[in-house]
Amino acid sequence: MEKEWLTVQEAADSLGVARATLYKWAKQGRLPIYKLGERVARIRIEDLKKLLAQARPLYEKRHGDKTTKKAILKRTKGAWADNPVIDQALAEIDRGWNEWAEKF
Repeated sequence: MEKEWLTVQEAADSLGVARATLYKWAKQGRLPIYKLGERVARIRIEDLKKLLAQARPLYEKRHGDKTTKKAILKRTKGAWADNPVIDQALAEIDRGWNEWAEKF
């Protein structure tokens, strides 16, 4: 028979986080913790798997970033077209963005 419940400590250990983190997630509504007795709390493995299924990489490569950035620059530049300082700043941002995007 497969185990259906974990103690809060077992769940924390399996994720490599502190117990306090799991309680914080419970308060945020991200992970239910079931109180079974005065000093007994458990987490269903199914709920833990659901939480993990929602996880995503911290830094995802976004394919549309360059296009989106250019569209924003195009839309906003018109408002500042007569200001050379803004034009220079936008050009520097554009260069920096391109250098950063090329790394990935």
